[in-house]
Amino acid sequence: MNKKISKWNVAKILMLVMASFEILLGFPVMGGLMIVALFWTPLVLALIGHVVTLIFATKNKEKIAPSIVGIVASVLGFIPFVGMCLHIAAAITGFVVVFEDK
Repeated sequence: MNKKISKWNVAKILMLVMASFEILLGFPVMGGLMIVALFWTPLVLALIGHVVTLIFATKNKEKIAPSIVGIVASVLGFIPFVGMCLHIAAAITGFVVVFEDK
């Protein structure tokens, strides 16, 4: 079995899922329209997802930076430009942590 694949755990898979969701929320116009059209529900779902990811990452001794940035992005995501930048930062942080070599 490939060494990289065998190192994957629930925390990394959740980070990948949340980073993918954050990149959708970070698209300049589409992400904002999606958040407003769904009455800020995506921000609540992202917050819950990042808290769950934080719990799994802490238990597996993984890096927690993507979860922290994601939580901040979910809390401040209603601010138009700040939210977009934070969602993009959360996505980049998540992808970097998931695909980094240890």
